[in-house]
Amino acid sequence: MDTMIKQAETADSNEKRKLLKKMLVIGTYLKRRSNLVFLADKSSMLDANELVLTIGESVDNLEACGISCGFRTELTEPVLAYQIIAMYDFFENVVERALDRICSITVYAGKRDGSLFLNINTDSTADFSDFVSDNVNVERDEDNEWKLTLRMNTGGDGK
Repeated sequence: MDTMIKQAETADSNEKRKLLKKMLVIGTYLKRRSNLVFLADKSSMLDANELVLTIGESVDNLEACGISCGFRTELTEPVLAYQIIAMYDFFENVVERALDRICSITVYAGKRDGSLFLNINTDSTADFSDFVSDNVNVERDEDNEWKLTLRMNTGGDGK
């Protein structure tokens, strides 16, 4: 952050705006993720509303940066703390990769067939193909929009 602040002091207005946007997004992530870690120290289960608060604040700040956002969740029951943290980390990784090349992003969290999932759809021109893993599915549709899905079973092993 210190480096970005110093760079912003001497940058032209376009570069300064990019740096300030990045600092806002990263600052929000650090604040919210730290809060989740503190809560996880108290309890292994967190209210599903914690995901709403974390992603919600990040979405609000993305919208302040001119990015069209949507966020919806069907989660209502308590969720394992590490799973909420994993969902937020996944969200943040996508956002940071896309930040300078995005107009819109929609996020949907839910539970189906014994799995928690976080779907992220974005029109970013960034490449997310390297996000693929055992728990992450990545697709690009005919409109060149990305659909990334993080899936974790509710059994507690993170898969």
